[in-house]
Order: sequence, then C-alpha cells, then structure tokens
Amino acid sequence: MAVFKYLASVNVALALFNLLPGFPLDGGRIVRGLLWRRSGDLRAATARAADWGAGIAFGLMALGLVEILDGALVGGLWLIFIGMFLRGAARAGYHGVVVERALGGATVRDLMVSDPVIVPGDLTVHQAIEEHFLRRGFGGFPVGAPGQIDGLVSLAQIKHCPPDQRADRRVREIMRPADDSVQIAAGASVSDALRQMVAADSARLLVTDGGRVIGLITLSGMKRFIQLKTELEEEEH
Repeated sequence: MAVFKYLASVNVALALFNLLPGFPLDGGRIVRGLLWRRSGDLRAATARAADWGAGIAFGLMALGLVEILDGALVGGLWLIFIGMFLRGAARAGYHGVVVERALGGATVRDLMVSDPVIVPGDLTVHQAIEEHFLRRGFGGFPVGAPGQIDGLVSLAQIKHCPPDQRADRRVREIMRPADDSVQIAAGASVSDALRQMVAADSARLLVTDGGRVIGLITLSGMKRFIQLKTELEEEEH
C-alpha cells in the first residue's frame, strides 16, 4: 500500500510540474496558445512562453542551490538538473518553431544550387583539394561527369584519406556513392531534406528530377536561408 501511495504522489507531482506555465511544458503550451490567439504571431507567442520556461528553469536551479546549502545534496542536484533540462528544452522548442516557420512551404528546388561544379572521379585527392576545395571554397562536390553523377565527396572523406596517400588515391575511391540515401526529389520539402541529412549523416544531398541529378542542396545553404528569412521577419515586426 505504501508503494502505491508513493507512486501516486510522484504522478501527482509530475502532473503539477507539467502544468507550470513555461514552454515546452503542457502549461507553457496552453499559455502559448492563449498568447498566439491574442497576438496572431506564433513566433512571438512561443518566444514569450519560452522565456517563462527559462525563468522557471532558473528558479528551479536557484532552489536546488538552496537545497544543497541546506544539506540536501541529492534533492538539490536533481532540481538543478531538471532546471537545466527545462531551459534547454525551452530554447530548442523556440528554435524549432522559428526553423519550421522560416522554411514554410519551401521546397528543395527553391534552395538547391543548380548546375553545381562536378569533380571528375579520376582526379587524385590532392588535385581535388587544390583545384576545387581550396580554390572554390566549398565543403563538398558531386563526383562524376555532366549527366552521370557517381557520388559525393566532402571534407569528411578528404580528412579520412591519410595525407601521404592523397597524391595517389583517386576521388572515386573515397567518395560516397550516389545511392538513395543521398538523393532527394526536387519537389520534396526542405524539412524532409533536413531529416534525410540527419539520417544519412550528410551535409549535402543530390537533387533529382525524373531520375536525373539537377542540383545540390546543402545544410549551410539551408542555414543561410533560415537566418535571412528570420531576420527579415523580425524587421517586419
């Protein structure tokens, strides 16, 4: 019976904690909804609710410090850890809304680099570094020839090739094959491209249309787009 009472008290405590008016807790989501309804601005409402969440987080951390000074080390540390987690979650939740709003209905075709520079597969790694990476300043390139893309080569593959082998090894030997994991349709959403990049552990994807590679979309390009879109929206407000 004592166990059930303990579990019940824990569940009640968690429920009450979740109702605190700080995003991304349920209470904070309710507050955000009310603020959004009043202002009509989801980003501003999320920012304010996230600020409340951060305030609650700092309050928990301060309370944890007081607990530690009073001799309750374990309880105090738990409060500090919970506060740190809540603060990080509030910040991540706000950034997620900003990114989602900035991307809007953008498609891969809207952000892709058309006709990207292609590195021939028979170049040595040293030649690729000197003639493409250093000269053009990009972090990766399609590999192959116009009309026939065989793979992708990036700084990640270059770094894994020992310096004493770069004069002899060919780009095709170290490239990442152009399989489905690094290809995405031009009409796909940018959000889908982001998820695919994470799944494939690749900062760039080949863009296809009708089975033909027509461009390249990069993580750095997405970041620039999101930053510019966000700054322009802030100016409008």
